[in-house]
Amino acid sequence: MGKDLPTMQKILVVVHESENPNNAATHAISIAEKFGAEVIVLDIVETQPWLHGRYPYAWPSPEKNEQVYAEEKKRAQSALDMIAKEAARHNVNARSEVLLSPTNISRRLVISRYAKKEGVDIIILGSRRSSVLAKLGLENNGTEAISAESDVPVMIIP
Repeated sequence: MGKDLPTMQKILVVVHESENPNNAATHAISIAEKFGAEVIVLDIVETQPWLHGRYPYAWPSPEKNEQVYAEEKKRAQSALDMIAKEAARHNVNARSEVLLSPTNISRRLVISRYAKKEGVDIIILGSRRSSVLAKLGLENNGTEAISAESDVPVMIIP
């Protein structure tokens, strides 16, 4: 007969707190609802310690770095929590995580490693403008760039 359709158990949706993540999250929740899958909502905050010193490019104290990154993670987490609440309204199990990543490490590499570690079945990226793709290191051809690093399908939602 026909070939069985693939199933999805885990969906990774990657958003950035400064952009409107609703389109990607809406698609991820809709797909998760149909498959009974879990949604993992991820944001990546770049660490740039030289921006937080007393003067430009001066390294701040470790305490100052911790304070700045805690505030950035909290701000990002609040956006992710709203998405998780929306998923719950659709009876979709969702969890969220904010990762800190140095600017010298490609976001697409961070995303693909995280996806592999979590065993996700698909990665969904949200984008309203090409600048979001540039921030993710996907400015030329987003799907090809992250697909080169990932073992799972990648979907970019405008």
